[in-house]
Amino acid sequence: MSEENIIAIIKWGPLIYLLLALLIGMLVGLINGRRKALRRTIYVGIFLILSFFLTPVIVSSCMGIQIQGVTIQEHINQFILNNETVNNLFNGIPALKEIILQYPVAIVSLILFVVLIFVILPLSFPIYWIYLIFYTLIEKYVFKYQKYEKDDNGEILRNEKNKKIKIKKDKHRLTGAIMMGTQYSVLASTIFVPIGVVTRLYQDANNATSNKDLSSLEHLQDYKQ
Repeated sequence: MSEENIIAIIKWGPLIYLLLALLIGMLVGLINGRRKALRRTIYVGIFLILSFFLTPVIVSSCMGIQIQGVTIQEHINQFILNNETVNNLFNGIPALKEIILQYPVAIVSLILFVVLIFVILPLSFPIYWIYLIFYTLIEKYVFKYQKYEKDDNGEILRNEKNKKIKIKKDKHRLTGAIMMGTQYSVLASTIFVPIGVVTRLYQDANNATSNKDLSSLEHLQDYKQ
């Protein structure tokens, strides 16, 4: 593969990836309609919120695990401090030490968040079925949603084949397409978060070491656990 092809893939690959996610999401939304799209979007939203709050707890617990009397966090810090180049950097800019030692936790947190979304979310279908039961009950008893036609006595009507007659409702396919397209795009874009943050941290660290100015690294506090 030529260098030009590699550059083209790097340049256009993410955009094509996001457009495919958007189109697939819209297609799913067109097929399923607004009701199913809303049901799925609420579940994904709850999962994202839980993942956001659980990620620092999981990372903190893992970093606190002791191996031969020393925590994983301390092992990582020692590994960084044992690097001669990094040590010389710390000697030149002492304040940079505390910031650099936060890098592993910040990066691991972001990667774990993405893993929870792309691995745990698809595998959580048993939880999703439980969620569907509660969602259906809320629809039925709170919002009085009716799936089948009923007579004046409240009995479900049946056709000549003794099958329940469904109420014909507008699926609002366009709204469903917009909702699912947005959902798929948001989920797909999360994979770029760790890549973007690592790149930014590297660039800011490089600028800080060149200028001995740590102000560009203040944003790292956002990822501190």
